[in-house]
This record gives sequence, C-alpha cells and structure tokens, in this order.
Amino acid sequence: MKKLISTLLVLAMVLAMPLSAFAAPITTDGASGNVALNGNVSATASLVSVTLPTSIAFQVTAVSGVYGSFTSGTGTITNNLNSGTVKIYLDTVSESVTTDAATVGTFNGFLATASPLTLKLGTSAAAAQTLNSFTASATPLCSITANSTNNASETITVFGTDGSGGTANNTYYADTNASTITTVLRVSNT
Repeated sequence: MKKLISTLLVLAMVLAMPLSAFAAPITTDGASGNVALNGNVSATASLVSVTLPTSIAFQVTAVSGVYGSFTSGTGTITNNLNSGTVKIYLDTVSESVTTDAATVGTFNGFLATASPLTLKLGTSAAAAQTLNSFTASATPLCSITANSTNNASETITVFGTDGSGGTANNTYYADTNASTITTVLRVSNT
C-alpha cells in the first residue's frame, strides 16, 4: 500500500510540472532551439545593495594591567541603491581569544562574564547595542536611506568603557592578549 501511494505521489508531481520545464533535444551540430525567459512585474519587488566593513579594530591601552583608555577605528555601511531604506540588524556575537603564553588562562576575553570592559557597537554611544551578554534585538543598529542624487552611509564604531574603577586588573589587561569578536550583521529593506 505504501509503494502504491508513493508511486501515485511521484506521478502526480511529474504531471504537475509545466510542459516548458522539459528540454527539447538538439541532436544536430549547429542546430538551435528556443529558450523562453519568463519574467513578471511585481509592485513589491526590490533589490538590496549594501557595503559592509570587513573589520573594525579597537585597542585597550593598559600598563601593568591597569586600564588606561579605549580606542576604536570605524567602519562604514553604505546603501548603494538610488532610493530606499535599508536597516542593519546585529544578529549574533561571538568571541575568539588569544592569550600570551605567560598569562594563559587569565584572559577570558573582552566579553567574558566577569570582564569589567563593556563593549557596544553602533552609530553613537547612546544608541549602540551592548555586545557583552548579547541578545538579538528587534531594533536595528542603524537605518540608511538613499535618494536619487546620492548613496547614503552610516559610520559604526565600537564603544568601550571600563568599570574596574582604575584598579589593577592583570586578569583582563595583560599585554599582548587579544580577542577577535565576530558579529553577524543582517540587512533588511523591510
């Protein structure tokens, strides 16, 4: 009974295919055949063309484990369309830590639960999304609207603040320790 039902389902699928899906065989060198290109018009069709930065570098300056300052580069997100708005969402955040051989096991990363450093990503410190204990938000990182005269762009920055109160903290700020924080940015035009 199962074989009969499976055979009937396969036969129904094959018969449901439109005739244009079958190819016409060409068996003579130099012969030609027609290929239909079926297009349609939709009032809701839209394209997305956005340029994202590949990386943004930041640096924590510290002497003998004591936090001194935070410096960040910037990245530019560009809406390459002649018109329309795109929204950029921060979907996921992960971290890969590199430690100095002399301090192995003491540096857990900038996003570690006990880290006194708070990192945020966004166009301004006030509106930036926190990377520590990240949870995805329905709020976009930024919205970029282009018009017919120019493409539009936004500059995003990594913002960092230290909450250790300036006390020595060799656990987190040993020289030569490093971290790569990977973020996944999602582009939407809705």
